[in-house]
Amino acid sequence: ALIPTYHPNFLLKNPSLKKEVFLDLQKVQKLLV
Repeated sequence: ALIPTYHPNFLLKNPSLKKEVFLDLQKVQKLLV
């Protein structure tokens, strides 16, 4: 599975997207478990 997300540098400039990325990372964790 491929889950696109944002580059960390981009997030530093756009902190409002952090929640979205956090949710993406949770999806990744569920796939790996």
